[in-house]
Amino acid sequence: MNSIVKVAPIVVTTLTAIFALFATGTSIRAGEIRFWEMPKGCSWTEKYSNGNEWVNTFVGKRNGAFRVVTRNKVGSRERISTTDYNESGLMTRRVWAGNKWESFEPHSCFGVVGKCTYTYRNADGEEFEISSKTSALGNSVFRVDASSSKTGKFPVDTVRTTHFGLQLSSENANFSSTMTELRSCNLPIS
Repeated sequence: MNSIVKVAPIVVTTLTAIFALFATGTSIRAGEIRFWEMPKGCSWTEKYSNGNEWVNTFVGKRNGAFRVVTRNKVGSRERISTTDYNESGLMTRRVWAGNKWESFEPHSCFGVVGKCTYTYRNADGEEFEISSKTSALGNSVFRVDASSSKTGKFPVDTVRTTHFGLQLSSENANFSSTMTELRSCNLPIS
């Protein structure tokens, strides 16, 4: 079934600056995105408080990793990034347009319930640790407290999740995002 599911607009946000980039297009759930349940070609649109509106498409497995390609929703529809996730559905690498890359080792902790630390590296030679503590506030609502060895504490983020563990919304003091649409995900029209 090739359905379009419209998602009610809930204003939400992601962490700021660098941490906001980790959530952008990655949409989280406590622990993972369940790509193994998701059909190839499933896409979700996210609208951000900075005005960006991006479409993320699951393209299947490449070199052993689940892969998502992110493009502008309007205008040139150019590729924004390509993001890889490990077998557990946790982000490990993102390559931005222009071949600027980021890696998260062993994986990004964004969305992992409990305490978690990883090493962030990028094409500009930056390397530092990010630690987080994610608490479940309900069945699909989470609070993320995080800080980095480079920039200190990030604003507290409240995240809501939906189908496949995708981020429905995220909100903090500086940034927000809302999922506005799911396409080709074999979900019933609601």
